[in-house]
Amino acid sequence: MTEYKSFIQNQLQKMKAIASQFTSTKNSDNQNKRITVDSRTYELLENIAEAQQTTVGAVINHALGQYVKSRQGQSNLHATLERKEKNPLLYLDALSKNLHVERKENSA
Repeated sequence: MTEYKSFIQNQLQKMKAIASQFTSTKNSDNQNKRITVDSRTYELLENIAEAQQTTVGAVINHALGQYVKSRQGQSNLHATLERKEKNPLLYLDALSKNLHVERKENSA
């Protein structure tokens, strides 16, 4: 019985170590994500942030959020002809999207 208990405790310690390693790796990855902008763009962002009494990061996050929101629903990821030939369902998907858009335009 004590062997089983020590085995379980050993396995628990291993799982804790793996979980700790996983979470610390995830946090360090998030901290290293950065974007690069040219100096003129950064100056403009600084001016906007100063006028709005916020940070450059907040301005960038807001702008990117608005961009992503405006792009949702738009299909910018067009399937290539090669992909469509390999997967005929992509043709069907494109046809149904076009039909849906045409019906919206005709009803307006």
